[in-house]
Amino acid sequence: MKLSNCNLPGLVSALCNGVCKHLGSAPLRKYKPMKNVSDYVSFFARKANTFRYPAMLALACSITAVSQAQSPPANDDFQDAEAITGASVFSWSNVNADSNIVLKTNCFDADLQQVEHDIWFCWTATCEGQTRFSTCGFTDLDTRIQIFGFCNEPSAKNLLCCGDNECGVQAEAVCNVTCDRTYLIRIGTTNFGETGSGALEIQCLEQSCNTGGENPDPPGDCSTCCRERPSWDNEEYQAFLGGQVGFLTREGVNQGEYVLVAYDFSDEANAPFNTNWAPPQYSSPDWDKAKIGTVFGVAANDLGEVFVAHTSCYSWSGNNNSDTIGSLGSAGSIYRIDPNTAAPSVWVTLPNTQDPNINLPGEAWPGIGNIAWDCARNQMFASNMDDGRIYRIDQNGSISETYDHATGSIVAGANSEAGDAPGFAPLGERVWAVCPTDNRLYYSLWVENIGSPNLSQANEIWSIALDGSGGFVAGTAVKEIDMPGLNNGSYSNPVSDMDMTDDCCLVIAERSMQGPTTAGAHSSRVMKFCTDANGAWVLSPDVFEIGYYNLHTNSSGGVAFDNGPDPYVWASGDALQFSSPDTIYGMTGLPVTGGIYQDSIMIDADENVNQVEKYQMGSVEVTCWEGVVADDCTATGTLECLVEDGAL
Repeated sequence: MKLSNCNLPGLVSALCNGVCKHLGSAPLRKYKPMKNVSDYVSFFARKANTFRYPAMLALACSITAVSQAQSPPANDDFQDAEAITGASVFSWSNVNADSNIVLKTNCFDADLQQVEHDIWFCWTATCEGQTRFSTCGFTDLDTRIQIFGFCNEPSAKNLLCCGDNECGVQAEAVCNVTCDRTYLIRIGTTNFGETGSGALEIQCLEQSCNTGGENPDPPGDCSTCCRERPSWDNEEYQAFLGGQVGFLTREGVNQGEYVLVAYDFSDEANAPFNTNWAPPQYSSPDWDKAKIGTVFGVAANDLGEVFVAHTSCYSWSGNNNSDTIGSLGSAGSIYRIDPNTAAPSVWVTLPNTQDPNINLPGEAWPGIGNIAWDCARNQMFASNMDDGRIYRIDQNGSISETYDHATGSIVAGANSEAGDAPGFAPLGERVWAVCPTDNRLYYSLWVENIGSPNLSQANEIWSIALDGSGGFVAGTAVKEIDMPGLNNGSYSNPVSDMDMTDDCCLVIAERSMQGPTTAGAHSSRVMKFCTDANGAWVLSPDVFEIGYYNLHTNSSGGVAFDNGPDPYVWASGDALQFSSPDTIYGMTGLPVTGGIYQDSIMIDADENVNQVEKYQMGSVEVTCWEGVVADDCTATGTLECLVEDGAL
């Protein structure tokens, strides 16, 4: 038979498919692992020399393989996962899809832990509880399926469930899901070269969010304040007039500079607007960078204790090692400032491991996100940038339990979780701000930032219920807020601090970040969210202009509610003024109803209004309003003089 009389395309296709089947078989791929079709083209060319017509076969198979490599599915990579929502049936095709990720699981045959020609979906859950993900009856292919918590890079840690051969050669998996969370779904085949089309069916086995995932009750009482002013015995602090005290953390550029400063807010009612207000301030010599290191989170409790927490968020470039660990503690330390002597000590240390992707020693330690004191239950909550968990810590500094947003697991004590990789928790699993209020803990999820925008998922605010003793209640986490894009754009910076006003509105502050440790500036906001009649959180029309520069989006990431006679919201900020006429970096206060920067109070952190301190401002805290106590007079809204016996 002449070759010209043959069905050449059919011959080439059959021949190449046979070669593909042989070269793509499990035993050979274990021996010769290859990631994509281009690897096989090169391999074909070499193997073709063993056939009778090597040149023709090499050319034909190379052309066929290259042709087949064209136009992969739009959702061929997890970073391009197709966004889907609801309990429904979703069609898919894995024709021309690559096989890029090898992830071992116990679901699949022992000889090959791989999903070939995989495609990806990012599903927003509309189910609560057990949910079925199935390809059964929707394809003739030998399928495999994996479900991951959140639409981030898949790993063994966030793998929730998987399936293989549950209904013949098709796969399905049953996972426990939570309303409004996103889940990454991977579908592919068992054998290399096996491609085609099918559908994915998602079914709620317990309840849908329409019936079981309503908004939790909004906080009922937010008037409780337990942040007492300290009784430090230092003469400089004793000169304060007896009113509220404001706290600011800062980098402290040089070793020996203070990283925590306390301000006397007693005369806040007379503070000037849009110029530097220089109230009396105090910093202990022990609050220096060499001893405590860099700190961000700050919290106060009803005993006058102040706490600050190790951080690595102050670096201003990828080559700048601004963040340090002080001589007193270690990575992950939370420090207690004694309420009488102002001496710092290590209160508790959370697990921290160096990030293998960061070479600078100070920046490689993830540190603590933020801390907050729970007045109602006399305990602290702290977010850990290392493992993504929220730690519940009792009043004595002992870890009670942890909650992992990525997995939903609650672990007693300080026990570690299996699968935690060293270094920073991935974006989408990294918790920063924490805010306990009433019977829930509100917390922020760092999904994106100016250096890593995410077009499919925004930064988020979540909450989880707390029981009577302050413990986490399993299965009660709910997404409360998707953060709006900056200036109506496509990204925002992470929420690094939150506080609740006395009328139960949530005030938040973003911090500009270009990476896990590299700070930015001028692209972060202070905003207020309140609940509507249905209990859903909505953005308040009250606008908070932070600083003069740019579009007044100069938040440095700290925010605190001031419950004084004229309630204020205080925030940390860059370029509150910038040579107009002064240069002010530090704290700013606006009425709780918001306002323009010209009507704000401004405090320069280092009292030098000619110096730029970009990236160096941290978080803030303000003690409770209790009137002003000075000498023998107490101002409590009306003037009341207390006269000692024999004084007249």
